[in-house]
Amino acid sequence: MNESEKLKLNLSGLKNNLQELSTMMQSKGNALLLDLLSNHSEYQHILEMTEKESVSAEEKEFLKSETAKIYERISMPYLEYHIDELKSQLNLIHYYLFEITKK
Repeated sequence: MNESEKLKLNLSGLKNNLQELSTMMQSKGNALLLDLLSNHSEYQHILEMTEKESVSAEEKEFLKSETAKIYERISMPYLEYHIDELKSQLNLIHYYLFEITKK
């Protein structure tokens, strides 16, 4: 295999890695957004329930605890972890793009 064929093969591998990373990044980003939207919907529902006058004090306490669970699920460390993961994937994509354009 000559040098040109090796470069083409390497370039093809880099492009495939880039596509895989891009797909994985989209998937993780979409999952994170869906999770946030789901938690927001759940939170909205709880707010609506607590505003009803017919809700007992016991039910309101339960709803408060459910709200606390939602906040825990969408806490900053949770979001920061996923954002850091997406950033590292972006860095890999930039690296592969650099490698591709350099050849």
